[in-house]
Amino acid sequence: MAYGSNFIPLVNDPATLAAFGSSPIAGTENGVQEFLAITWSLSVEEHFYLFWPLLVFIFARNLSKVVLVVCALALGSRLLILLNTENWPLTTNMATFCRMDSLAIGSLLAWYCRTPDFDIQLWRQTAKYTLFCGLPLVSLYLVLVGGRGDPGFAVVGYTVNALVFAALLAIIVEKKSGILKRIFESKGLVTLGKYSYGLYLYHTLIWFLVGKFRAAELNPDGSIREPEHFNPFFGSMLWDAPLRMLLVLGIAMAVTWLSFHLFEQRFLSLKKYFGSK
Repeated sequence: MAYGSNFIPLVNDPATLAAFGSSPIAGTENGVQEFLAITWSLSVEEHFYLFWPLLVFIFARNLSKVVLVVCALALGSRLLILLNTENWPLTTNMATFCRMDSLAIGSLLAWYCRTPDFDIQLWRQTAKYTLFCGLPLVSLYLVLVGGRGDPGFAVVGYTVNALVFAALLAIIVEKKSGILKRIFESKGLVTLGKYSYGLYLYHTLIWFLVGKFRAAELNPDGSIREPEHFNPFFGSMLWDAPLRMLLVLGIAMAVTWLSFHLFEQRFLSLKKYFGSK
């Protein structure tokens, strides 16, 4: 429960402060959260997996209905946040009770394909129609209207987005061949997936450290943020931006590789003691 970075926008929201007084973590949006914000999605996962196994154990025969209830609660939570807070774009995107529908939908796939009632035709048809109807809808909405800063997407879009990606995953898992199978099982994507956890966690810290070593930040209006420390690579932002990206990516990949083989792999090896029988 110590994972709480995903609740920082809600705790520091003016509506929360008005209801409960001063926040013990006020100001962390630009301080602590610079490093903790990247862990928001991990917080959602940790919170979800605290109660999901219990739901599976108790409601195994009616898990599809439980997932519908979870989705309804997430939709209702996002609507309440939208109507009552100022930081709703961040809170609806990050708070556990607002995003638990996405994990529940993915978990339902993993559960259903292991049940005696598994119907391959139903799996194929549902996945196909969900993907080919939902993907154009989500894509057009994002391009023409907007993402998490749009009220419609903030309330409904996350659930639809989760259904689309669940359908894509269902198609890839079931197919034995095809272009999607070849793309998502390509060596590059498999390698990236293998190291993605560490890469996700480390890249923000490395970006920050590179910035301290070689500052070259601009304000939104294009002015220099810290003129006394401004030192872009080769004296030009035209060169600095791509070189900085490549440098951070290279360092992050190296750190991630070391972390995976020296640290993460030791914990992953413990999975053999928790496999299903």
